Amino acid sequence: MTGAMDKATRQSLVELEVKTGFYEEAITALYAHILSPGDAAVDGGAHRGLHTYPMADLVGPSGKVHAYEVIPTLTASMRNRIRTASLGQIVLHEQALSDRIEDVSFNWVKNAWGFSGLRSRDYGSVNPDIEVLHTRTTTIDTLPEADLARWRFAKLDLEGGEFNALRGARRALERHRPMLVFEHYIDQGARHYNYSREEWFGFFRGLGYALFDL
Repeated sequence: MTGAMDKATRQSLVELEVKTGFYEEAITALYAHILSPGDAAVDGGAHRGLHTYPMADLVGPSGKVHAYEVIPTLTASMRNRIRTASLGQIVLHEQALSDRIEDVSFNWVKNAWGFSGLRSRDYGSVNPDIEVLHTRTTTIDTLPEADLARWRFAKLDLEGGEFNALRGARRALERHRPMLVFEHYIDQGARHYNYSREEWFGFFRGLGYALFDL
């Protein structure tokens, strides 16, 4: 992983994403290169399905895309599209990804949906309008082995919860070694989800994964 990014550079990259959607395009280009018919993919924090549906097209009817989303309005829309478009390769999980299975509260930020997550976080200039939803967490390691036999790619956008979701996928990562693309809030994620720098880097080192900062 690269060294610490200075504030001005970070802000310029945020502005680039807002104006152009650069990061989403980069993610799309990665899985478009990797996924083939019959493969499996995971979309953690599917939101409106921006990446779920293109990945489903790439893996085709013989593949699998496991999409995870909690916000009821979004899951209802996705259920309807999956049904009407006969996208049987998409498995929609109306649960939050984590490293354990338990009943939890989920913070739905109704005036900034992209900030929603299992833990409160720094919302910047947003004055959050939060509705607390009650849901259950799950792990990638609980998926049927047959569904992960050709696991090639995962995208995780969980507002700080990405590391816990990866820890809940350790066995599957060891077996299948998919490419991973995820957000990471550095000190914020560690602070809100209670893990250390040593745990973070040790996890990936133990799996033999190389980390790159986009």
